[in-house]
Amino acid sequence: MKFPPLFPSWIWPKRKLHGPVEFASFSGRTLAMSLDIVLPAIVQIPIQNFFTRQLFPQTFTDSVNNEVAYLVSGLGQGHLTLQHFYAEMLRLGLMQRLMFEHFFLAVFAGFLIVWLWRSFATTPGLWLMGMFIIDANTGENLSIKRYILRYVMTVLAALPLGAGLAVAAFDSRKQGLQDKVAQTVVLKRANIFVRLFKGRTFKEEKRQGTQDYCEHFLVPVEEKSSEAPLAESANKSE
Repeated sequence: MKFPPLFPSWIWPKRKLHGPVEFASFSGRTLAMSLDIVLPAIVQIPIQNFFTRQLFPQTFTDSVNNEVAYLVSGLGQGHLTLQHFYAEMLRLGLMQRLMFEHFFLAVFAGFLIVWLWRSFATTPGLWLMGMFIIDANTGENLSIKRYILRYVMTVLAALPLGAGLAVAAFDSRKQGLQDKVAQTVVLKRANIFVRLFKGRTFKEEKRQGTQDYCEHFLVPVEEKSSEAPLAESANKSE
């Protein structure tokens, strides 16, 4: 007797292997991205609060907090218009503070993620899941410019309700919009628990995964040129 799957295929798809190569699924990458939001925040939030308090000390007073509570209450009850609410937030300096915090978050996260990609071809979330990023055309690491391009495209792909990221759920190689623009693929190997059980390091898994990808998808030009005359001679003999 066969039981129906616990989750539908579009939420938790079955593993699809392309020979020895497994591309990271959309669900797995979403979980890794969630971890990448939480883990760096442990470092980012204290640093951000320090600079915010130095630049906008007036926004941390009790009087400002009371005024914000009054404005939010008035907006919720319909006593204030949205235009008046924003004007008061600007007067108190809170809009400037929010803009700085979002700018700091984007720059700090971008610097950290691009550095991790460049140094290790992975992030904490991807590392735990056993995933890593390589060049789709060469199987090697990318240049710093292409990592920056990939980060910018990741942010843009996430803006329209994650539509650009969701492209990976329907692509044969699980490439999102950012992967297609930067020409990258995300490969999946053993996660942290399997690596600990087998006594293998992430670096060993990455090396093996990259080798399998290159052997299965990237045929050297010399081999292609040598195969062409053989195919022509076989056709003539037939």
